[in-house]
Amino acid sequence: MRTWAAGGGAVDPEYEWHELARIWQTPEMGEQLMAGFSGAGLRAMAESYAIPVDYSEVAAGLVDERMKDCILRLYRSAAQVSAEWGPDLERATSRALLIWGADDPFVDARFATRAAARVGGDALVFEGCGHWWPLERPKEVAVALGQLWDDAESRR
Repeated sequence: MRTWAAGGGAVDPEYEWHELARIWQTPEMGEQLMAGFSGAGLRAMAESYAIPVDYSEVAAGLVDERMKDCILRLYRSAAQVSAEWGPDLERATSRALLIWGADDPFVDARFATRAAARVGGDALVFEGCGHWWPLERPKEVAVALGQLWDDAESRR
């Protein structure tokens, strides 16, 4: 593997999961919350979580039992990600790019710069952008990934 890119999720011992994630990670509490979760609920929370309107409309139409189960499984499997993956992160030797939104309501952008420093990579933090940076800045992300791959190719 010559390059890797990630963003919006911290693998850092200082990271504390946001409130919604903690609920999803808790058996019974997560199921209770999901029992009442619907497309209308997603639309209602979109603004407070800075979910782009176009995306929230699409995602609202996809809320079903399978999606709810996937969310619970994902967040529960990642509950200890910092402890499980963190020690190996510094051993990463491939060129890395950490992409973040400066206004991410779930994971502060300082975790991008911390991770980049730990792996000797670069951090790309978009001002005026939140957790949904792939949707908010797709062209800029594509350019940054292209540069990452071009740089890796030129170093072969």
